[in-house]
Amino acid sequence: VVGAGGAARGVIYGLLEAGSERITVMNRSVDRAGRLVADLVRCRGDWAPRLSAAALTPEELVETTRDAALLVNATTVGMWPQLEGSIWPDDAPIPAHLVVFDLVYNPLETRLLQQARRAGATAIDGLGMLVRQGALAFDMWTALGIPIDEIDAVMRTACQQALGV
Repeated sequence: VVGAGGAARGVIYGLLEAGSERITVMNRSVDRAGRLVADLVRCRGDWAPRLSAAALTPEELVETTRDAALLVNATTVGMWPQLEGSIWPDDAPIPAHLVVFDLVYNPLETRLLQQARRAGATAIDGLGMLVRQGALAFDMWTALGIPIDEIDAVMRTACQQALGV
């Protein structure tokens, strides 16, 4: 997981609850990544062996994902208006076995996701997570479940029309 803010915290918590064996939290500031790991370990001490922190460098990212199943971008890199940004280095192909989940949803197709698709990796944009968060909040407040797949389709159309993404 790249990033050490609130989105990263939520993703990591969910991955740990789902049984992920090992998660490396990467951030430009390894201290911030370490603080996030420490916070999560305070929450559940038994998570300690499954978590580590590392500095986000191109070399470390490539090495860490060599045997990984999932790469999550929980940063704003690649988000509008900095469309040319990507956490992945230009000179290294993304491993084809990797699932790349970019939490960014504007644009829907970030440079990172383009790199992943070109390499044959599975690429997932962040709109589905946004829709599901909204649906969960709506349901918690109203107890009136909403059709998530229909909302997702409407949101994708709206993004394409209004934002040109």
